[in-house]
Amino acid sequence: MSLKKYIAYITVVETGSLTKAAEILNYTQPNISQMINSLEEEYGFPLLLRQRNGVKPTKNGLAVLHGMREIQRGYKNLSETVNGINGLETGKIRIGAYTSIATNWIPDILKEFKKQYPFIEIQVYEGIKSMKVMHLN
Repeated sequence: MSLKKYIAYITVVETGSLTKAAEILNYTQPNISQMINSLEEEYGFPLLLRQRNGVKPTKNGLAVLHGMREIQRGYKNLSETVNGINGLETGKIRIGAYTSIATNWIPDILKEFKKQYPFIEIQVYEGIKSMKVMHLN
C-alpha cells in the first residue's frame, strides 16, 4: 500500500481522467496508469472503468475510495501536527472569486501571503459556472 497510489487514484476519480490527474500531480499519464494498475493487482479487482470520454470508478472502486480518502486525511493531519510541533504553519486555503478579481487582485495578495506562509497550499477557484481551479504552491 502506498499513499502516492491512493492520492493518484483519488485524483483520477475526482477528475475523471488519467491525464488530468497526471497534470495535477506532476506525473506522466503512464505513471498514473501504472499506479492504478498496481493497486488493481494488489486488490485483485478493477478500480476503474476505462471509457472513451474518461474513466469512472467501478462499484468496488467506489467502495475503497472512502478508505483511501480517510488515509489521505489522516496523513495530512499527521503532517500538520508534526509541522506545528516544528513551528511550521501548514494547511490549505480555497478561495472563490470572479475571473476579473482572480486575475487582477489576488495574484499580488497571494504573493505576499506565500512569503509569510510558504507551507500553506492555496487553491483559487475562478469564474462563475466552471470554477476553474488554479493551484498555487
